[in-house]
Amino acid sequence: MPPATATTTPTPASTPLRTIQVIIIRLIVLVAAHYILLSAAFFLLVAPYTAPAALVLHVFDPSLPSFAPSRFAGIMATAAYLISAALLSPAVSRVARRSAKCADFSVSVYLIHAGLTWYIHGRFPTSGVYWTVMVLCGALCSLLSERLAMREELKEIDLGSFVASKQSKPAGVLR
Repeated sequence: MPPATATTTPTPASTPLRTIQVIIIRLIVLVAAHYILLSAAFFLLVAPYTAPAALVLHVFDPSLPSFAPSRFAGIMATAAYLISAALLSPAVSRVARRSAKCADFSVSVYLIHAGLTWYIHGRFPTSGVYWTVMVLCGALCSLLSERLAMREELKEIDLGSFVASKQSKPAGVLR
């Protein structure tokens, strides 16, 4: 009889399908957090200067962000985008868990936003100001989240309990 060979079966956490599911769930969480923060920022900064009933449409309006002083609501919309990007960065660093993945998740959130803007307005956003604001938001969120994740990664690991357990058991003694 041939000797039994040990076969390794992949654990559910290591299968490619499971990994894709985890990534999709993380993206859904980040997109939801993005829209909660963006809606709150728009409510506080943009709604007082526009029709509050159309607030959801303002979030997806590619022509609203502006740098022109004559368009105060547009400037406030740009500020709302940037503030929400800064506030989203702790969530990205928590969800990504590693600084190397923060840029991927940040860019994905803003690409999903651009795709939803395209879907809701029925036309591809071609405004240079819109894309400038999206790139600035993606970069800001990415840099801040990477900084937060890096700070977490570089925290000193407490070895006190590990050293104490090694000292209580002398080497070679079985208990």
